[in-house]
Amino acid sequence: PLYVYNLDDQSAHMFEVLHWFASGYWLLDIPVSFCTAVYVNDLLHFQPGVIAKTYLTSWFSFDLLMLLPDIIHILQLDRLWSAGSPGNSTGMLRIIRVQRLLRVVG
Repeated sequence: PLYVYNLDDQSAHMFEVLHWFASGYWLLDIPVSFCTAVYVNDLLHFQPGVIAKTYLTSWFSFDLLMLLPDIIHILQLDRLWSAGSPGNSTGMLRIIRVQRLLRVVG
């Protein structure tokens, strides 16, 4: 979304670095979530099978949906859609992902 504005090269580079840092963080969040103990029925479980089942049935689809724009960008499929309108549909997913980040931080 910031590509619409005429930014100088230094600012554009900074935003690109921040974008990759945030994308890397959320990409690493998925494997880490498979290693994080979970509470099920008020009991803390450390078994990988229970953790995986709980994560796959709760936040995994949401996390994957939020990372889909970044995964597409990484795979260079984003170029195919950039010929369309500048208001790409991935923008809404990124807004939702930022809202999730604010919920986790706050």
